[in-house]
Amino acid sequence: MAWGPEWLRRGTASVRFLRPVYDGDSLAMSGQMVARSAAETAGESVIEIQGRTPRDENAVAMTAGLAWGGPDFVPDPSHYPAGAPPVSPVPTTTAGLASIEVLGATVLDLEVATLDQTANDLDDPSPLYRGAGAVAHPGLLLRQANRALAENVALGPWIHVASDVTHFGTAGAGDRLETRGRVARTYERKGRGWVDLDLLILAGGACPIARVYHTAIYRL
Repeated sequence: MAWGPEWLRRGTASVRFLRPVYDGDSLAMSGQMVARSAAETAGESVIEIQGRTPRDENAVAMTAGLAWGGPDFVPDPSHYPAGAPPVSPVPTTTAGLASIEVLGATVLDLEVATLDQTANDLDDPSPLYRGAGAVAHPGLLLRQANRALAENVALGPWIHVASDVTHFGTAGAGDRLETRGRVARTYERKGRGWVDLDLLILAGGACPIARVYHTAIYRL
């Protein structure tokens, strides 16, 4: 991304999957600046990005933003207690999800090999995500959000629908990522079961890296 490390430290993104995208699918990505404003000491830029299938179907829509010069807002980690990992995942039902007060925290120890492999998996050639000085790819952070659901709930077939992400900092080799959160709500739509998660990803158990509001269909 043209904003580089600054977006990784304090940028935002809202991603929506408009149709199923499977592992190995090819998407053609395009984007454009849709808003820009700036004063002497503060400003903001917003871009829209689309991902289209080989059949020219719009599969992914994303809005990303970067603001500067204003006050920084960083969530208080104490509002996201670290739940113990579940002895066994809860059933994939509305009642099962409602029984979760605090999600069992998931952890990932970052190593150079992990960061390099993530960049390879995501076919991202940027040097930002490779080598000893690499930072964690934003796609890796979303993988941790998926883990928070998968390791707490006995999932069958499911669909990642959307994520709203706010970045607060970066993590690199040697850091331990910890994902904490709660079930924000469960609901029905067109006969399917939906769940929203409110998650905070921290480095070293104390430094917020990203907040993710994660939406999935847990029952098809």
